Amino acid sequence: MCLLGVSANVELVSKLSAKIFTAVESGRYVVSDHADNQVRERSIMVWQLLEDLERSEVLSERPQTKPNPTIELQQTLADGTRVKSVWGYMHGIQVAKLVTVHFFDR
Repeated sequence: MCLLGVSANVELVSKLSAKIFTAVESGRYVVSDHADNQVRERSIMVWQLLEDLERSEVLSERPQTKPNPTIELQQTLADGTRVKSVWGYMHGIQVAKLVTVHFFDR
């Protein structure tokens, strides 16, 4: 899985998004308790979010978010359902964190 390949276009990806994509690609990610509950309630498998990350659309970036900077992504699940995911980046340990996942139309 090449998250910073042609489909992500490195010039268009911010430093924050690139750090998150690189961390996930390297296996340096965690899922928050809240996100874990959200994916379970919504019957979403985390692997679908990981697999679609390279094709996701960055909706917003919040580099000043506390305690960690975050990005919001529009992602598409294997069945075609669109979701919004929020990913954070923990600078101190260079790990991405899936914060939450929401359906757009529910």
